[in-house]
Amino acid sequence: MNVKIAEDAVVFKITETELNALSSKGTLDCDIPLGGGLFALSIGAGAEPGVALHGADGVTTLSLTVSAGQLGELRDMGKNRDGLRIDHPDLDIRLQVDMRRDSRPRATP
Repeated sequence: MNVKIAEDAVVFKITETELNALSSKGTLDCDIPLGGGLFALSIGAGAEPGVALHGADGVTTLSLTVSAGQLGELRDMGKNRDGLRIDHPDLDIRLQVDMRRDSRPRATP
């Protein structure tokens, strides 16, 4: 999982294998040791789609929540550069599958 953070956007990029794991388990997590603590990334299915940043006990977590329907939409859309857009009033939030390693057929218009 890779995350790109900009002033007005957050893009989560996962592999096809990670998409399959997310679809079956409902969550995908990654921990990065950083400055004596951990920076954790998490994607999960839930009722309220959105992004959150929270911290406790030396762990800062950036989490993305998508609905089950959105996860199904991402899985079914095939290769697509734009991926899934999550509605947020202040940020452009996207969940993408890395096209370089995606064996799914290209999305049709």
